Amino acid sequence: MTNPPAPQFTVRPETSGDIDAIHALTAAAFGQVDEAELVDALRASGNGLEGLSFVGVLDGEVIAHAMLSR
Repeated sequence: MTNPPAPQFTVRPETSGDIDAIHALTAAAFGQVDEAELVDALRASGNGLEGLSFVGVLDGEVIAHAMLSR
């Protein structure tokens, strides 16, 4: 009997393809959309520091997000 492969968790910079997943993840984490809309607004206004927004990905799914802002 062999063990199944361990889940693969990685951290990488956010891409434009992650925006919807980040929005959904943030809304689910806080149980409302206010915080997700704040993250979107920070990104859109340029107050999210470019290059300092990261996602945690487990087996291809975004499961974590961290953004530094002004």
